[in-house]
Amino acid sequence: EKKAIGPYHHGKDNLQWMEEHKLWYLQLLLKRRNETSVDRYIVAMRDLQERALRCYANSVWLNKDEFVKMMLLDSCFLVELFRKFTITSMRDRNDPLFKIDWILPTLWRDSLLFENQLPFFVLVELFNMTKVLDPLDNITDLAIRYCCCVSQFLFYSASPSLENILYAYNG
Repeated sequence: EKKAIGPYHHGKDNLQWMEEHKLWYLQLLLKRRNETSVDRYIVAMRDLQERALRCYANSVWLNKDEFVKMMLLDSCFLVELFRKFTITSMRDRNDPLFKIDWILPTLWRDSLLFENQLPFFVLVELFNMTKVLDPLDNITDLAIRYCCCVSQFLFYSASPSLENILYAYNG
């Protein structure tokens, strides 16, 4: 089974829909921030690249540019997913991640696998570069809220539907 986050499965054909979704989240982020270029984010990811590579036990098959691209897309995706989960006004009403029951729990499981994890300092860097004016916009709180709400229904609910997960949070 291939996973959607991290360097080991990045760009695989069977995950193309997920790669497109990550690109969409990046485009929405740029639009929200009235930015037209990813250059400053690329520079930031390049600055973290060597440190990030040292966090993986196995060698990463991506070249340096692909690794930087993966770091940018995956960190943007996770940060925006955490934001959209908590700050509901940031969600696009057509976002399938918030319409299809199995997606959020699957992404939650993927993010827990060691091989899929991005170093947290990468998420923090991108988060700090894109902070929004909302009292809920704190990377640690957002990540914990997402993980706790999704996991609560995976382990304790007979029906871990998206509706139940979102109801538990918005309750």
